Amino acid sequence: MVKHSQTTRCLPWLLSCIVFAAVLMAGCMKEGEDIILLPVQNDRIPTSVLSPAEQDSLSQYLEINEGCTPPNIVGIYEVSPVELIHSSEGDYGNFYDFRLHVESQNGRNLSVYSETQNTVTSESGEAYVIGSDDRFTLYTIEKSVNTTEGWSWETTTIVSGRKTAEGIAELRYAIMMRNKQDDDGHLVAPDSFRVFTDGDGIASVTTEMSR
Repeated sequence: MVKHSQTTRCLPWLLSCIVFAAVLMAGCMKEGEDIILLPVQNDRIPTSVLSPAEQDSLSQYLEINEGCTPPNIVGIYEVSPVELIHSSEGDYGNFYDFRLHVESQNGRNLSVYSETQNTVTSESGEAYVIGSDDRFTLYTIEKSVNTTEGWSWETTTIVSGRKTAEGIAELRYAIMMRNKQDDDGHLVAPDSFRVFTDGDGIASVTTEMSR
C-alpha cells in the first residue's frame, strides 16, 4: 500500500476502494509444514520476489538486511511525518502519514502485515521477516483491485529498519509496481518504485491502528 500524492498521476496510490489479497505462489517448505503462499529463502529476499537488478536499485535508497535471526517486530508503528526519499518515475508530491502493523511473527518469521491511512486499512495475507540482531527487512507481495476505476496491480512491499524499544529507527518503506491492468493510464509503469522514510528518524510504537 503506497502513500499517494495529490497529483493526478498518483491516483493509483489511493487507499480508497483498494482490496489486497495474497499472491498465490509456491513457497519453500518441508513435508508436514504449514503451506506458505509467499516465496521465502530464509536469509534473503528471493529473486522471485525481487530480481538482483531490482534489489541493486533499491539498495541505493534502503538497506536490505539479510539473515535468519531478525528481531521480533510484532507491533503497531506510526510513520509520521512521511517523507519521500526517491521516486523512480520522477513524480513527487504530498503523502499522508500512516501506521503499519506486524502481527503473529512466528518461529519461521512468517507474519501478517497491514497498514492504515486516513482510517482505511489494507492487509496482506503474508509477509516474511529476515535480518539479524536488531536489523530487519520485511517483504510481502500484494494484489490490488479497484473495480470502480477499472484497474488492478501487483506490487512488492519492502520495510527495513532497526528495532528499538521506542519503535523502528532508520525506517525505509518501499513499494515496487510489478504488473498492472490500466486501460486509462492512471497507474505508473511496471518496475517503478518509491522509497519513503519517517521524517523524525523513528516510527514510534503505538497501540491503535486507526489515526
